[in-house]
Amino acid sequence: MTKYKVQLSQYGTVAYRADVVVEAKSSEEAVIKAEKLAVTDDVKWSEEDCVDGWEIQSEDVEEIKE
Repeated sequence: MTKYKVQLSQYGTVAYRADVVVEAKSSEEAVIKAEKLAVTDDVKWSEEDCVDGWEIQSEDVEEIKE
């Protein structure tokens, strides 16, 4: 049997979350106002990373010569 060295990476979508309360005439306007607040750093983001699942993939594989 042959030995192989496989390089793996683990990655995922990492996000900080925040609940933002705004006054608006519609839900579309509320989203726009909340996103503008996020850009101007007026949002208190969660302290914890929220990971929406992890993916694993192989980056490289090489045969180990003995």
